Amino acid sequence: MRKPTATERGAAVAALEKEQAVYRVAYLIARGDGRPAELTRLSTMDSVMQAMSRGWVAAPITAGFPYQLTDSGRVALARWFRIVADYSGVDPVCAALYEAVTTP
Repeated sequence: MRKPTATERGAAVAALEKEQAVYRVAYLIARGDGRPAELTRLSTMDSVMQAMSRGWVAAPITAGFPYQLTDSGRVALARWFRIVADYSGVDPVCAALYEAVTTP
C-alpha cells in the first residue's frame, strides 16, 4: 500500500483529530487495556459506545472478560498508525494527535 501524499495526509489528519477519542479506545484495547474498569478509567463510555457502534469493538461476553478489538477495528487502527505515527516525528499536528491517543 502506498503512503499518502501530503495533501491526503493533511485531510486525513484533520478528520482523525475529530475522532481521536474513538481511536484512543481502539488503541487502549489493542495494547491490553480492554477490561471495563480500565477502559472507562482511561477513556469515556461515550467513546467506547461510539467504537462499538462502528463495529470496531466487541463488548465483553461475560463479566470479567475484556472488550475485544474486531477485525475492522484493527484495520482502522492500522490506518491511523500509517497516517499519524509515521509522521509524528516531523509533523507537529501528527505528534499532538499521537500523544493524545497513546499517552496513558
